[in-house]
Amino acid sequence: IIDTFIASGEEKWVRSSGLVILLPHGYDGQGPDHSSARVERFLQLCSESEDPDPFPHTHAHESDALCSVNMHILNMSTPAQYFHALRRHMLLPIRKPLVIFTPKYLLHHRPCSSSLEELGPAFTFQTVLQDPLFASTVVDAETFERAKTVRRVILCSGKLYYHLARKRKAMGMEAEVAIIRVEQLCPFPFWSLRNALSLFMCNSDVAEPVEVVWAQEEPRNMGCWTYFEPRIANVLRHMDLSDANASALLESSRRPIRYVGRPSSASTATGSFALHREEMNNIVSEAFFFEDDAADMEN
Repeated sequence: IIDTFIASGEEKWVRSSGLVILLPHGYDGQGPDHSSARVERFLQLCSESEDPDPFPHTHAHESDALCSVNMHILNMSTPAQYFHALRRHMLLPIRKPLVIFTPKYLLHHRPCSSSLEELGPAFTFQTVLQDPLFASTVVDAETFERAKTVRRVILCSGKLYYHLARKRKAMGMEAEVAIIRVEQLCPFPFWSLRNALSLFMCNSDVAEPVEVVWAQEEPRNMGCWTYFEPRIANVLRHMDLSDANASALLESSRRPIRYVGRPSSASTATGSFALHREEMNNIVSEAFFFEDDAADMEN
């Protein structure tokens, strides 16, 4: 039904649809049948170029993409984002199917909360959420100064953000690692992600390159990775990178984006809760610990 009537309904049947699909998705150790809503399969059904021409350089270009794709796919991390996503969906001048991945874990996770003010008219749906530690209405000199200490930017989506934020706080790495949430999976937020990354990647006063990491709970051959990797690479290609970051990306031995997540698997998740916890701990730890750190420890 989704393949035949929803994803291709507008092009194949000339019928628009504003259907909203809420799919439980999130790795909580409940086994392969209760962990994944198959994000990768929905992204494969999206009619979006990985290298748009022209590249979106304004918010208006990004908004136009809402009309050109066949589906909207979201994975939000706050109640306010969920509210504003549904509100935006109703106010759009066009009808498109909306697929929302909804982690059950966030229903009872206390840090996942929003104030009444954030539900008000002064706020709207954000396709990308900047790290709260570096977020500012106006990026001033103080924000740029704090961003100079960032060595690594972790990109993620959904509930994994809270695991990463908790680990970062426990390790005391708030000044070294920034965590950016991609809330809208399709259409891909090229312009918004470029803006969020520019605070860390375009600062010419930083001598060391900044690592860009994509972290996910799903296995490598599932989730957003295969859809996001070429698009994030194109975002970096269209940025005015600092000399250190531009030089690092030209190195043949260096991948533009580092993957952190479960290895490729035939199953969406393990059936063992103990193994699930071990895998989650490994993912979160790997996001903050890489080969260069290990080399320094050996030396």
